[in-house]
Amino acid sequence: MVLVGALFTLARSEVPTNIDTETYFGTSEFMLNTDSEDQLYTFIEYSVLSQIKKAFDDDVLIELRIEGHTDKRMPEPIGDKKWYQFSKERRWKDNMELSFFRAEGVAATLDKIIKKSFSEPEQIKLNKMISIAGFGSNKPQYIHSRVEGMYYALNVDSIKTDSLKYYNRIKMYPNKKISGPFEKPAEARDLAYKMNRRVVINIIKRGI
Repeated sequence: MVLVGALFTLARSEVPTNIDTETYFGTSEFMLNTDSEDQLYTFIEYSVLSQIKKAFDDDVLIELRIEGHTDKRMPEPIGDKKWYQFSKERRWKDNMELSFFRAEGVAATLDKIIKKSFSEPEQIKLNKMISIAGFGSNKPQYIHSRVEGMYYALNVDSIKTDSLKYYNRIKMYPNKKISGPFEKPAEARDLAYKMNRRVVINIIKRGI
């Protein structure tokens, strides 16, 4: 019993919620306008807040991680200058920075919800658990691949790395985190890229 209790204490589980950046941010942008922020506020309040409160009240919340992600593409330069040299907003120079700034925007909206939903002592404790990170395109959720002459967008958590296993997985689970087939590679690529453009609110909990 002691060993089981110790293992439970050491175990960690993650409850991620994906936020589609295309819904709330413009292309290459990280600033939220009033309408987008209101929509994001509502989404977090109704889709994520109850999970945060339960983990916090049950004293199993370890970390609340806000993670920004992008696809591999960068904006095209304008003449001999990069687009950000024309921007009046805070500048970013690569996808790592863009993903981090978007994560910051989501974290700022979450902070408003926390202030409304938790007491001041609880806010202080909870804010110490929040971390913000930008990964750019380094942690894709989806990849695109050619399998048996057709093209698919595949969730990286659901597949293996060689084509035969891709194909077997597709036959076994045709509707589970796998999209396709597509005749054109660009269709699978664009869908995979779309799925990779996201900010994740990841609730890290103690226990299984």
